[in-house]
Amino acid sequence: MKTLITGSSSGIGLACTDKLLSEGHAVIGLSRRPTSIRHADLDTYSIDLSNLTNFPQKIDTVLKKVGAIDAAILSAGQGLFGHL
Repeated sequence: MKTLITGSSSGIGLACTDKLLSEGHAVIGLSRRPTSIRHADLDTYSIDLSNLTNFPQKIDTVLKKVGAIDAAILSAGQGLFGHL
């Protein structure tokens, strides 16, 4: 199975990436920062999801490289800070 994971460099996304790779799955990781995991079945791409201006073009480029995906885990986090 080939799974796309956003936020793959830390937290829940990193844990999901590690778990799926350990079970023999292929993972496409999207994150702002590089991940600490090195694995033959992991393809990583630097995409900042807090700025969606060029997201359609970037995700099209990724999908053209990796082909169809079977699943997606959307675990990228974004905080909006300020006064209420």
